[in-house]
Amino acid sequence: ALAGGLAFPHISRSNPIGANERIRIGVVGCGLISAGHRGFAGSRPDLRLDAVCDVRAEARERALEAARVRNPECAAYVDYGDILSRDDID
Repeated sequence: ALAGGLAFPHISRSNPIGANERIRIGVVGCGLISAGHRGFAGSRPDLRLDAVCDVRAEARERALEAARVRNPECAAYVDYGDILSRDDID
Protein backbone atom coordinates (compact mmCIF):
# COMPACT_ATOMS: atom_id res chain seq x y z
CA ALA A 1 0.00 0.00 0.00
CA LEU A 2 2.84 2.36 0.80
CA ALA A 3 4.50 1.75 -2.57
CA GLY A 4 1.29 2.72 -4.36
CA GLY A 5 1.14 5.93 -2.37
CA LEU A 6 4.69 6.76 -3.36
CA ALA A 7 4.16 5.89 -7.01
CA PHE A 8 0.94 7.89 -7.36
CA PRO A 9 1.01 10.79 -4.91
CA HIS A 10 -2.28 12.50 -4.22
CA ILE A 11 -2.46 16.22 -4.88
CA SER A 12 -4.35 17.75 -2.00
CA ARG A 13 -7.06 20.32 -2.67
CA SER A 14 -6.24 21.87 0.71
CA ASN A 15 -3.09 23.32 -0.85
CA PRO A 16 -4.36 24.77 -4.15
CA ILE A 17 -2.19 26.61 -6.61
CA GLY A 18 -2.53 30.37 -6.23
CA ALA A 19 -4.41 32.49 -8.74
CA ASN A 20 -1.20 33.72 -10.36
CA GLU A 21 0.62 30.40 -10.32
CA ARG A 22 0.31 27.96 -13.17
CA ILE A 23 2.11 24.79 -14.06
CA ARG A 24 3.81 25.58 -17.35
CA ILE A 25 4.11 22.60 -19.68
CA GLY A 26 5.50 21.62 -23.06
CA VAL A 27 4.22 18.86 -25.34
CA VAL A 28 6.68 16.75 -27.30
CA GLY A 29 5.09 15.14 -30.35
CA CYS A 30 2.09 16.82 -31.98
CA GLY A 31 0.18 13.85 -33.34
CA LEU A 32 -3.36 12.71 -32.60
CA ILE A 33 -2.78 11.75 -28.96
CA SER A 34 -1.16 15.09 -28.15
CA ALA A 35 -4.35 16.88 -29.25
CA GLY A 36 -6.00 15.32 -26.20
CA HIS A 37 -3.14 16.46 -23.98
CA ARG A 38 -3.35 19.98 -25.38
CA GLY A 39 -7.12 20.00 -24.91
CA PHE A 40 -6.75 18.87 -21.31
CA ALA A 41 -4.17 21.58 -20.62
CA GLY A 42 -6.49 24.15 -22.18
CA SER A 43 -9.36 23.08 -19.96
CA ARG A 44 -7.39 23.55 -16.74
CA PRO A 45 -6.90 27.06 -15.36
CA ASP A 46 -3.86 25.86 -13.40
CA LEU A 47 -1.99 24.65 -16.52
CA ARG A 48 -0.43 26.70 -19.27
CA LEU A 49 0.89 25.21 -22.50
CA ASP A 50 4.09 27.14 -23.26
CA ALA A 51 5.73 24.96 -25.91
CA VAL A 52 5.01 22.33 -28.54
CA CYS A 53 7.58 20.22 -30.37
CA ASP A 54 7.52 17.98 -33.41
CA VAL A 55 9.94 17.20 -36.23
CA ARG A 56 7.06 17.34 -38.71
CA ALA A 57 6.47 20.99 -39.66
CA GLU A 58 2.77 20.55 -40.50
CA ALA A 59 1.94 18.87 -37.18
CA ARG A 60 4.04 21.38 -35.24
CA GLU A 61 2.40 24.41 -36.87
CA ARG A 62 -1.09 22.97 -36.41
CA ALA A 63 -0.42 22.39 -32.71
CA LEU A 64 1.11 25.85 -32.31
CA GLU A 65 -1.89 27.51 -33.94
CA ALA A 66 -4.27 25.65 -31.61
CA ALA A 67 -2.16 26.39 -28.53
CA ARG A 68 -1.91 30.09 -29.30
CA VAL A 69 -5.68 30.45 -29.00
CA ARG A 70 -5.19 30.28 -25.22
CA ASN A 71 -1.55 31.33 -24.97
CA PRO A 72 -0.29 33.68 -27.71
CA GLU A 73 3.24 33.30 -26.31
CA CYS A 74 3.42 29.54 -26.92
CA ALA A 75 6.60 28.57 -28.77
CA ALA A 76 7.28 25.76 -31.26
CA TYR A 77 10.42 23.65 -31.49
CA VAL A 78 11.84 20.93 -33.72
CA ASP A 79 14.25 19.60 -31.08
CA TYR A 80 12.73 18.48 -27.78
CA GLY A 81 15.99 19.43 -26.08
CA ASP A 82 15.00 23.06 -26.56
CA ILE A 83 11.94 22.50 -24.34
CA LEU A 84 13.99 20.61 -21.76
CA SER A 85 16.53 23.43 -21.60
CA ARG A 86 13.91 26.05 -20.72
CA ASP A 87 13.95 26.74 -17.01
CA ASP A 88 10.47 28.31 -17.07
CA ILE A 89 8.72 25.07 -18.08
CA ASP A 90 7.83 22.75 -15.24
